[in-house]
Amino acid sequence: MLLMILSNLLAIFIFTPVMNVSAQSIDSREEPAVVMGSDVPDFDGTPVNDIWVYAFTGSSWEQIPFQVDEKNNSTGSYFEDAVDGILDSNDEIVLMPFDAGEIAPAEEWVQGTGPERYEVTVTDPIDASMKYAYIYTSSSLTQTFTADYVAYNSTFHVITATDYTIGFDDAKMGIMDEIRINTSAGGDNTDIFDRLKYRLQVTISGFPL
Repeated sequence: MLLMILSNLLAIFIFTPVMNVSAQSIDSREEPAVVMGSDVPDFDGTPVNDIWVYAFTGSSWEQIPFQVDEKNNSTGSYFEDAVDGILDSNDEIVLMPFDAGEIAPAEEWVQGTGPERYEVTVTDPIDASMKYAYIYTSSSLTQTFTADYVAYNSTFHVITATDYTIGFDDAKMGIMDEIRINTSAGGDNTDIFDRLKYRLQVTISGFPL
């Protein structure tokens, strides 16, 4: 047991790379912080279900909402052909800046995780304030956070967030055809997508287009 404790303590001090992520605003509910798979090279090849993100809040750890967006290596697509369940260099670990916490002392470690972690510093460019999040790996942990800021309906191809709803064309995967501001965000749930289109009229060789 003593040997195990000493081994864990040694591991804690071995590997905590620090990386910086800029956010539009730490308190923003719209702008996520994105960590590329290439930013956490020692986790390359890890099953995405073994990736976990935590915040340190004074004296304890809190698992915070996050998601891993897998991308196709050749096309950059986020859709089904990109999903292999393995973290690659072009995949993205996404979290919300306001969920991040305080900087954790080197000896503080989430139990049940591997001997490596990445410390993510989220900096607010407006006032230079900072928050911190920690990316771990573990095959034994389970999800404990309950917040879900974005939901995807795969039947109707609709993304619903706290403040907005985005729909996609059923026949043309990835082509947006609906944007609504939810009533909870002060909108009236009207589809405003067509209002965002630009229409140009030009004349070429005397013919209007």
